[in-house]
Amino acid sequence: MKKEPDIHEHNDVRLFDDLSAITRDGPQLDLIQRRVQQFILSFGRRPRILVCPTAPGARKQTVNHIGSILAQWGFDADIGPIEKSPEQIARMALENDVHIIVIFCSKNLIHQETTELLSALKNLDATDILVAVFGPAPEFVKDSDSRSNRVGKADLMVFNPKSAKDVILMLDNLTRKN
Repeated sequence: MKKEPDIHEHNDVRLFDDLSAITRDGPQLDLIQRRVQQFILSFGRRPRILVCPTAPGARKQTVNHIGSILAQWGFDADIGPIEKSPEQIARMALENDVHIIVIFCSKNLIHQETTELLSALKNLDATDILVAVFGPAPEFVKDSDSRSNRVGKADLMVFNPKSAKDVILMLDNLTRKN
């Protein structure tokens, strides 16, 4: 029986080291925390993020670790259960009043999962929620043609927390939307 490809091509230990490096790195961590503070001053609360795996290959330990790191950086982080449908994730995000959804999905389902999630957000009139795809940058997220074909007004971006750049970009996009 052929094994389903794991959603992570890298070693979890290496990912944890990369995430922890940002937490230890003063300038990057300070910059992220300043942006979070700016958000708090502007909107009266911390940016709320839902970290949610959709793929069966997702490791709960990885998802929990990402949520913990985001909480250390100043986010109000919620962890979603494994293997929820995009519709269930959209409803959970709306009910929990989150600003950002970070999803984990397999490379072969990324287009389908993100399209369904954006569509579900549109159907719930929640297009102000930012959607970020965790992991190596999928080509379709970066492709400008696909941006014009997206459903609704929700933003879609890549979230790779190995560098503070994506986290800061996510906060900037969120601030602009609100």
